[in-house]
Amino acid sequence: MSTLWIAGFTEAQKRLRAVGRPELAVVLYRRMMVRVADLLCERAGCNAIVTGENLGQVASQTLTNMRNIEAVSQHLILRPLLTYDKVETTALARRIGTYDISALPYEDCCSLFVPAHPATAARLADVERAEATLDVAKEAADIAGQAERIVL
Repeated sequence: MSTLWIAGFTEAQKRLRAVGRPELAVVLYRRMMVRVADLLCERAGCNAIVTGENLGQVASQTLTNMRNIEAVSQHLILRPLLTYDKVETTALARRIGTYDISALPYEDCCSLFVPAHPATAARLADVERAEATLDVAKEAADIAGQAERIVL
C-alpha cells in the first residue's frame, strides 16, 4: 500500500512570488513544499521525505539551493536520484513502469510561476528576509490541513 498526498499550492506560490525578488521564487516555493511535506510526514508517522531531485538539473537543484531548501526540514530528506543523469532516470522510469505517465504533457504550478532567470545560488539571508513578510508556518499548516490523502 502506498499513500499519495495532493496539496494545493497555487495560492501560496502567488503570495511567495509577491514577497521576494523574482529570481528567489523557486527556492521560496521549494522551502514551502518541504514545510508542507514535513507536516504531512509528521501526520503520517514517517521518518523521512523522499524527493526526485537530481543534482544540477534545474536551478533549485544546485548544492547551495538544495542546502537552503532543506534547512527548513525537520525530517531527513532522501534523494535516491541525486546523481542520476537524464538517461539513467529515463531508463529507471521505463523499468519501473512510470515513464509513460511522466512523459505526458502537463502544466503544473511549478512551470506556471517559474521566473525567467531563477537563482542558482540564492543567499539564505535573502530568502529568509522574503519569508519573514509572511507567516510561513501558518501557510504550510493551512496547505497540509487541506491536503488530500489517496491510498493506492
